[in-house]
Amino acid sequence: MKRKSVVTDLKTLQALLQLFADLKFSWISSVRPDGRPHSVPICHVFDQGRVYMLTPPASIKVANIRSNPHVQVAGYLEDPEAGLICDGLAELAPERRQELSPLFEAKYGWNLVDEDIHTQVIIIVPTRLIAWGRYGEGHWGQEEIRAASKT
Repeated sequence: MKRKSVVTDLKTLQALLQLFADLKFSWISSVRPDGRPHSVPICHVFDQGRVYMLTPPASIKVANIRSNPHVQVAGYLEDPEAGLICDGLAELAPERRQELSPLFEAKYGWNLVDEDIHTQVIIIVPTRLIAWGRYGEGHWGQEEIRAASKT
């Protein structure tokens, strides 16, 4: 049975994106070359419609993204009856670390310029956002997410 798609207003989507941006942690799931999933908690920044993360260059998630850029990021809401999940395409961009440092410094007090372990930047372009529960419900695509991120 195909699940019915629920789409709500732009205001709900914007509120969910702000909630996601404000969350201290999320879980990123990537796919190993043999098809097994790999999920780990991670710090993230959401800015200009993109999710930014840092990790050690030799991490499993980096190897996974190199072979398959499809990832899923689940917001850590501490509520089993609410969900906020972002599907997306990840790219590796270590050259963006210094540029992104002010965003991580503002959210976490983390100066990326001095960081020598978590040097691999992961940029995720959201392709779908799914939410349910007390924060709002709906399914939104890439264009809707992009538009809501600009306003």
